[in-house]
Amino acid sequence: MRTISKLLRRGMVITAACLLSLTATVAVAAAETTSAGSSTAALAVGKTYHFVESGARIRREPNFNSTVLGLGYPGQVFCVFQIGGGGWLYGNNFATGVTGWTHYSVAAPDGTNCGETIPGMHEGP
Repeated sequence: MRTISKLLRRGMVITAACLLSLTATVAVAAAETTSAGSSTAALAVGKTYHFVESGARIRREPNFNSTVLGLGYPGQVFCVFQIGGGGWLYGNNFATGVTGWTHYSVAAPDGTNCGETIPGMHEGP
């Protein structure tokens, strides 16, 4: 509040809409942070992720009601081609060849670029 008071004293105008927008942005960022501390802002296209849950669903569309095309398991690598709204990742499970959407809550980033050799990567069924 001191910063706002200083700005007002200097003749700068801060609108309520601007303050509400900033508050909403902070609230959205906080809501998208998982309990592990990772955020959807850290999601990256062209990077590999590994499944952290057994039977992680890979779906036709980026929503929880969409048709399941396949499953991912710990140790399997998922290459991300696109980031969707709400933390959805579109990519390919290298182990099964299934391409579709999975939610970031069931996958963790490896920090490796897609196409690079990944030690211990499971290939094929």
